[in-house]
Amino acid sequence: MGAVLLGLLSAVGYGFGDFFGASSAKRAPAISVGLVAAGVGLTIGFVAALVVPGDPIGADLLWGSVAGISGVIGIVVVFWAMAIGPMRVVAPLAAVVGAVVPFVVGLTIGERPGRVATLGAFLAIAALPLITREHHHDDEPVTTQAVYGGIVAGLGFAGFFIAIDQVSEASGLWPLVAARLITTLILGGIVLGSSLPAMPLTARRLAVGAGIFDMGANIAFLLALRTGLLGLVAVLSSLYPIITITLARSIYHEAIGRIQAAGIAVALAGTALIAAG
Repeated sequence: MGAVLLGLLSAVGYGFGDFFGASSAKRAPAISVGLVAAGVGLTIGFVAALVVPGDPIGADLLWGSVAGISGVIGIVVVFWAMAIGPMRVVAPLAAVVGAVVPFVVGLTIGERPGRVATLGAFLAIAALPLITREHHHDDEPVTTQAVYGGIVAGLGFAGFFIAIDQVSEASGLWPLVAARLITTLILGGIVLGSSLPAMPLTARRLAVGAGIFDMGANIAFLLALRTGLLGLVAVLSSLYPIITITLARSIYHEAIGRIQAAGIAVALAGTALIAAG
C-alpha cells in the first residue's frame, strides 16, 4: 500500500508541476521555464539528499544522469510537439507511452503483479486518452511530426522512470540530484546559446512552483520504487493529467467534458484495483 500511495503522490506532484509549468510557459519561453524549474529542483534535491540517508555511489549517479538526459528529451520534445500539433493528440500519446513502456519493461525483467493489479493497470492506461481529451470546435490539423513528437516525449519520460528504477536503495536521493544537474546543464547550454527574452516575474514564480512540485514528485516516485513494482508505480504516476485538469477547472474555469469525467472515473477504478491487487 505504501508504494501505491507514493505513486499517487508522485502523480499529484507531476500534475501540479505540469500546471504551473504550462501556466509559466504561456508567459515565457518553455526552455527558460524548464531551466528555472530544473535549477529549483536541483537545489531541493541536493538539500533532501543531505537529509535522507544515502551515499553518492558511482553507478547510481550514472543511472541518475541517464535519467536526466532522458527526462530532458521528454520535456523539450513534448513542448515542441505541442507547439506544432494539437495537445489532444500529443498529451495522451506521451502519457500512454510513458506508462506502457515501463509496465512492459517491468514484465520483461520478471515483475509479476497480481491479476487484479494488472487489470487495474490496463484500466488506468486505457483511461489516459479519455482524461487528456480536449474539445475543439475547429479542425486543427494533426501532423505526423506531432504524433511522432508525442511518442518520443513519452519514451523520454519512460526512460527516466526505467533508469531511476536501476539505482540502489543505498544511494538515497543522490541519483535524482545527478538527474537534475544534467537537466540544468543541458537546458542552461541551450538558453545561453539562444537569444531569449527575460522572464516576467509572474512566469518566474510559476516556474519555481513547477520545480518544487516536480522534484517532490520525483522523490515520491523513487521512494515508491523502493517498495513497489516499476510497471505499477509508473502507471500510477502517469495519472497526473487528472490533477492538471482539475486545477484548470478550478482556476481557469475550464469545463470537464463527459468523456474526461468518464476517463477520471475509469482511472480511479483502476487505481483501486492496483491497490487491492
